[in-house]
Formats: sequence, structure tokens, C-alpha cells
Amino acid sequence: MEREFRIDEIDRIAKQILEDLSTNILRIDGKIGAGKTTLIKHICVELGVKDMIQSPTFTIVHHYNCPKIEIYHFDFFRIKNQQDVLMLGLDEYFDSDHLCILEWAKNIETLMPEKYDHYFLDIVDETTRRIRKK
Repeated sequence: MEREFRIDEIDRIAKQILEDLSTNILRIDGKIGAGKTTLIKHICVELGVKDMIQSPTFTIVHHYNCPKIEIYHFDFFRIKNQQDVLMLGLDEYFDSDHLCILEWAKNIETLMPEKYDHYFLDIVDETTRRIRKK
């Protein structure tokens, strides 16, 4: 999948990503301001999350309950030492049946499992983004 979309079409992109998921691990990469957290919010809403959804930049992980699946939203932006992530029990999250959505996973590259769904979000202009699956 590779397509450009207007920001007001992000619900459609969230739905498409969920339809295309092949694993329980969803990695979304992109520059600051590309809309990673916004896309993740729409994915969570699509799954039925009613909680406030925000990036877990300082807590590293947020947990969301929803009727369809438990979701763990990770933000590894501030990670300097991968040992800190291991102490969170990252392998246990990855090995669960829960949906794990990752931002800034390049900071834990060596800890990533062999299989995961990987998307890049690029800024085209102020109102347009490009999503592509790796």
C-alpha cells in the first residue's frame, strides 16, 4: 500500500491499515509532525477505544481497553538505553495477542521481532500525507 491522502481522510487510512494487519505489532515511522499519533488515535477509535488517546512520550506505554482487543501504544522517542525497554517486558507484550502500536521504533531496532507490520508516514504538504507499507 502506498497512497497520498488529505488529513481529513485519515479515518479511511486507519481502517485500511486495520484491514491489512497481518501481525499484532504495528510500527508507524515518520518525522516529527507527520501525524503518527493522530493516525494511531484514529486506529484506536476505529477499534472502539473510548479513552483519551495521546502519545505516551513520557510514560513509554499507554494501555487502552476496547471491545475488540487490548491495545498497547508505545512511544520510544526518549529511549536512550534499550535495557530500559527490556525491563518493561517488551517481549511479553510482543508475544501476547494484544495489539502493540509503536512510534519511534527505530530507537529499539535490535529488539524488534522478526515479523511486524511496518508503515511510513511522510509529509507531502500542510494538508497532505503519504502512507506506505514497507
